[in-house]
Amino acid sequence: MASIPQKEKRPLTRRMRRYALPFLAGLLLTFFAAGCRPEAERRPFAEMTADQVKEIRIEYPTEASYTYLILNQEQTDEIIGILNALTVLGEQDTVYYGQVWRVVIWYGDGSQTAVSGAGSESVAIDDQAYRWTEESCEALHTVCNRWRDSI
Repeated sequence: MASIPQKEKRPLTRRMRRYALPFLAGLLLTFFAAGCRPEAERRPFAEMTADQVKEIRIEYPTEASYTYLILNQEQTDEIIGILNALTVLGEQDTVYYGQVWRVVIWYGDGSQTAVSGAGSESVAIDDQAYRWTEESCEALHTVCNRWRDSI
């Protein structure tokens, strides 16, 4: 009777190259892709309502201090709608100090938040700079500039 030939066992290193290296390459590619992913959009004022707000004031820098406008109910509702849609893309290391306007929100619980815009590059929320979407930038600049012209 003839014997059945046995399969030759491959050395461990050949098996590692065949299975482990593609697995490790895929794992590395997954981590790389996760790190290169754009930052998630976030809406910091999405839950804000007019009932939570005591007063909103828009401040405009002048040479000496600030000129400001305290918003009436109609203006408050309009700015809350714009702030609800404000979308930030992630934090920025650089804070721009040439602000054009600052929206100061006083809440009923006594806390406050300041949102200031210095241009299309960034928006600062409580002194933390964020990149923001073009739509958010345009909406806030438009309304703040329109109200500045009415002072």
